[in-house]
Order: sequence, then structure tokens, then C-alpha cells
Amino acid sequence: MDRPVGAAPAFGAKWTSLNPPLTPWIMDVINKMGFVNMTPVQSGTIPRAIKNQDCVVEAVTGSGKTLSFVIPVLERICRNERKYRKGEVAAVVIAPTRELATQIHDVFHHFLSSLIPEPEAGEDQAGGSSSRSPSPRPAEPAPYALPMLVTSGTPTPYETFLSLQSNILIGTPGRLASFLLSPRGLSVVRVSELDVLVLDEADRLLSSPDHRRDVERIMRHLPKQRRTHLFSATMTDAVEEMIGLGLRNPVRIVVNLKDKKKGEEAKERRTPTGLQNAYLVCRHAEKTLQLVRILQAEVQKHESAKFIVYFSTCAAVDYFYRILSRMPALSKYHLTSLHGDLPPRIRETALNNFTSHPSSHLKPAVLLCTDVAARGVDFPDIDVVVQYDAPTDPKSFSHRAGRTARAGRRGKAVVLLDPGREVDYVEFLNVRKIPLVEQKYLGSDLEGAELPLTVDEDALSLLGQIRKIVLTDRELADKGAKAFVSSLQAYRKHEASFIFRLADLDFHAIATSYGLLRMPAMPEIKEWRKKREVQLKRREKMLAEGKEVGEEKVVLDWQDEEVDWDAFAYASKSREASRQANLLKRAAHSSANGNSMNGAGLTESEIAAKKAKRRIKAEMKEAWSEQKERKNRKEERREKVDRRKQAQWEQAQAQAALTGDGDNNGFSALTPPMPRASGKKRSGKNGVGEGDGSDSELEDMGVEYKALKKEMKEERASKKSKRDNEVATGSMFDDLE
Repeated sequence: MDRPVGAAPAFGAKWTSLNPPLTPWIMDVINKMGFVNMTPVQSGTIPRAIKNQDCVVEAVTGSGKTLSFVIPVLERICRNERKYRKGEVAAVVIAPTRELATQIHDVFHHFLSSLIPEPEAGEDQAGGSSSRSPSPRPAEPAPYALPMLVTSGTPTPYETFLSLQSNILIGTPGRLASFLLSPRGLSVVRVSELDVLVLDEADRLLSSPDHRRDVERIMRHLPKQRRTHLFSATMTDAVEEMIGLGLRNPVRIVVNLKDKKKGEEAKERRTPTGLQNAYLVCRHAEKTLQLVRILQAEVQKHESAKFIVYFSTCAAVDYFYRILSRMPALSKYHLTSLHGDLPPRIRETALNNFTSHPSSHLKPAVLLCTDVAARGVDFPDIDVVVQYDAPTDPKSFSHRAGRTARAGRRGKAVVLLDPGREVDYVEFLNVRKIPLVEQKYLGSDLEGAELPLTVDEDALSLLGQIRKIVLTDRELADKGAKAFVSSLQAYRKHEASFIFRLADLDFHAIATSYGLLRMPAMPEIKEWRKKREVQLKRREKMLAEGKEVGEEKVVLDWQDEEVDWDAFAYASKSREASRQANLLKRAAHSSANGNSMNGAGLTESEIAAKKAKRRIKAEMKEAWSEQKERKNRKEERREKVDRRKQAQWEQAQAQAALTGDGDNNGFSALTPPMPRASGKKRSGKNGVGEGDGSDSELEDMGVEYKALKKEMKEERASKKSKRDNEVATGSMFDDLE
């Protein structure tokens, strides 16, 4: 693998060729960063973005899109004839994730902080230390204010904004909308002089309904006389719609990569040319085994130092981080977890720890994450990307793989696929101009081999290792079950559902790769097992009859681990104490219920009355729409019974006319069955007390129903009057800050 170098290779024009040339201090920072030439996307975007043109930029990930809008924003601020005043905003940059917004803010800060002069020491420093020695003179203020980051990690945004006097705002859609459109934001933040709006990863911004709503609110608030730039690696219908609504005569800049082999025509591709994009075919039971072997093989053969492993859900990241960290085979690996359920500060710390870790092939670093780190986040030195789960959104595939092979370097990405229908995903991506090559199944010697005919024995051994780890803490068993369920739910929601079908999954195999102690009680698993039993019986019947039977997909046998679940404890003392208290409470409750229902001398009618009361309360707590729907269903059932009895009576009439009998099958030939009147209740009031109870019992239940209904109405009325009194005595400004 290529290790990071000082200057990233680029194939565009030289920075000095721009006309008019860049501001000297901006050019100095670029030279210090080691950039001599621009990338193609930069050479196509920067000259147009500096001028009064809106830009729509589509380029592969890792092509240098960030500098393509950072430099034009800084240049337009420098060339502005009037200096921006306190509270005025010159540019707003919107990013879909907190990590990407932080990264963009760091790039702006790197440029603008170079203008901050260092404080000068006093002239008279001789004569040793003295209490009268002059203190260092304060530095002159910088000509341009530092940028401001507006995310969930900004505790006092307005105070920070006023103290920094920022002209550039970078943030996520929700936080920026709240910052700009709140009452205080409308009075403090002035956007009338705004010059540039940038939407980075525009397809991701507009794919989420919440993000899109916030982006549209921000755009309506900003002045129409502005420059708007959209940057993305993929263009969607939502982006095209936004182009028509929010941009004026935009120029489109599309940077395509083409792969040309000798004797063949050049083919367009959506991933960097330095990226070796591969797929590895293995069963679901062998995925964790293959993940461990990929990490080991890349370190031993290619001296890889940094890895990213993508999972489909936050729960899976959390679980596998705890499991893989305790595996002896990965003891020398530094593992970090990153997902959207972590608090913002922890996410920031985790990302910084991973990027700053001094990794090498002797001490590799591995980041386990979800798609929160798939777009825009710049990892300059990633060697290998492993996709444990294929992304539910196929557009995210190129973004995941693009975390390696950035800025002209080489890298490798591997996705794990099941040997069944999932292999069709390769052709699906090929149509989307993302070519994949096959990587051989890794054997125990870490060399390429053929896929075993049956499940790899090492995968079953790994199941035992994971179970030993899980048995040390009940919390791991809970997290494993949660990860398993969430992954199946994500699999069901896959956009390429014609390839990733839940019906084709072997649930036992997935549970093996997760190292579960027992299968969770899921309806999907119950239905799958029933269908499996039916298929096996049908197959046995066909074999007994001598019929030809097609090749049967092997389903892994499953055996729950023998665990005393009452004694299986949490490692956390507080959680274990809470569990023990719940066990005692549940036992006491069940005992009390048993005594009250069976041992308290209650008759069967009294027990039925208690059950009826609970049912009445539940019905009265239903919403009006649910009550009406339930009533309609009941009327439909009654009408259906009436129609059936009417048909039976007519049939009896016809038979009686033929045989001359006056009664047939219990139906009178003279008196037809009387249909129920619409809305008429059955005996027992509202269906309560139906069955073999006496009339007096039914009447009593009707009285009880009325009493319960009256009691609940009085309770609701008292609550309403109490709320009205509270509102009347309170102030109309109590809910304001």
C-alpha cells in the first residue's frame, strides 16, 4: 500500500496559472500544504466559482471537492470592496453530518488562522525578571474573522458568533436552521449581505426529508442575489429539482474517470482509478471469520496499517466493537467504534483518536462504523475498507469505498457477499459504473482458496470463542440480540430488495456469525422455521415417491447454548442489582395474581367479571377512531352471520317445498330468522358478559359498565378543570426563555 506523502498527486493545471491570480496569503497556505497542481475538479470549478456563476459539481469521492469551494469563498471575501461588519454573514456551508461539517470548518480555519499575527514581546527584556518588566504587547486583530461551526457540539452559539465576529458559518441543516431562524438568530445574525451558499454532499442532504425541509427553510431565508454551489459524487432527482428551484443558470462541472485497457474502449467508472474494489463470497456464518482473516492477511502481506469496517446498524457496531476487542487474534489491533447513537463529544473524540493514532503494520488501527463516516470525511491514510454489510442505499457503496485511495493514492475495498442471490450485486454495481473484481475465500493459512462445500469448521470454532466472551457479561448477550434484530430489519429495508431478500436468508447462519447464545423470539424466525419444515416434508415426500428433487440449499443446524438465564449476571453491579429486584418483583406479582385469581375464594363468575372490567377499561381508553373501527368490524361480522343464516333458511325453505316437511335442519319453514337491528347491542351491554352467564349477571355487568364509564368521565373532567385553572393562573410568557 502507498503510505501518505507530503504532496498529493494532481493532474490539473498549476495553481499559478489562475487568472486573475489568487490572493498572496491564500497562495502561501496552498504552497505550505504541498499542492503544486490542481485536481481536475478544482481547475474546472475554482475559476467559475470566483466569478458570478452558480456551480453544480459532480465528481468522484476523494477528488478534492472541499478546496473547490473553500478557496472561492475566501477569494470572494477578500475581493469584496466593503469589509463585513459584526453580525453579518458572507457565506454559509451546509453538510449532512457533524463529522463532515467539522472537517470543512478545519480547512477554513487552517487558512484564516494563518493571518493571525503572533503577539510581540516587549522591547525591554534585559535585566532579568522584574515585576515592572513590560508584558507582551497584544497582537493586532486579524483582517478576517475565523469561521464558526454550528453543530450539536456548540453549547453557546450566539455568544460564540458575537465573540468571533464570524463571517463564515459551517454546520448541519437542523442546527443551522435553528441558529438562523430562531427569534434571537433573526435579531443577531444578519444575512442580507450573504454572498455564497454551499451544499456539500447535496444528494445526502436532500435524500432525508428532515434535512431537505431544513435546507429549503434556510434557502428561503437567505437573499436570492447570491451564489449557490452544489457538490456531490452522485446526482439524484432531488438534486436536479433543487437545481431548478435554487440556482440561476448554473454551470455543470462533471469530472468522470475512465478505465482503459489495452485493446478495449475506455469505460467510465465512479470510483478512483487507484482503488482495487473487490468482493469476497462467503456464507453468512463465515462473515466474521473472513473479516478477521482479511485484517490479518492485509497486515502480514501488504503491511497495511489502517482499516475501516462498515456495518449496517449502530447496534452491530457497538456489539462487534466489544467482541472483536477481546479476541486474542486481534489483540495487537487498536479498535475504535463510531456511529450515530453516540453522543457528539464521544463521536468527535473517537474520530480524533482514530485519525491521530500512530498506526503501523505492527500496531494497526481499525475503525468500526456505520455510514455516518461514509461521506465526505477525509481519511488521508486508509489502506483497506471492509464492508461487512452491503449498504442499504446502493449510492453509499462508492462513498464507503472512497474512504481509501484518496488524492491519487492506492487503496483496497472488499465487500462480503453470500454465495446465493447476493452475488448478483456485482453486476448491479457494474451497471452503475462501479466495477468489482473477485477476491478468493481466505483459508486458515490466509491464502486464497475455494469456498468450502459446507460451513467452514473454523467458523463454528469462532462461534465457541465468541460465546465464551459473551458469557462473561449478560449485557453482551443483550447487545448481540439487538444487533442481530437490527441487522435483519436493515436487510429488509435494502433498496435493492430484488437482490437482498429476507426470505433467502439462513437465520441460523447469521446467528452463528454473531455468536448468539440463543435465537431471539422474532416472528420472522418462527415463520421461516415453519416454511423450512414444510419444505423438508415436501422434499421427503417427493423422494419417497421417486420424483426428481432439485438441489437443496444447506441450512445450518442450530443449537442454543445451555445457559442458566436466572443465574446469568451482568458485569455491572448496578444493572445486576436492578435485574435481581425485577425478578423478585415479578415473582411476587405472579404469586399475588395466582392467589387472587385462584386461591382467594373467587367464583368463576367473579373471575369473569374482573376480566370483563379490565376489558371495559381498555376499550374506554381507546381513541375515538379505534372505537369506531372496532364497532364497524363487529357490525360486519354480525351482518355476515345474518347473511349466512338467511341463506341457510332459504335453502331449508326450498328443501321443505320439495319434501313437504315443515322443519328442516332446525330452521322453521314458516318463520325466517330475524336480522339484528343496526347498532343494537347484544345482551350484556356492549358485548360484555357474553357466554353462559345468567340474565342477572349480564344485567349486573351492564350496571358495572355504566358505573365505570361514569367514573372515568368524572376523572377526565376533573383533570381538564385542573389544567384550565393552571393556564388561567399562569402567565402567557411562561414558556418563553
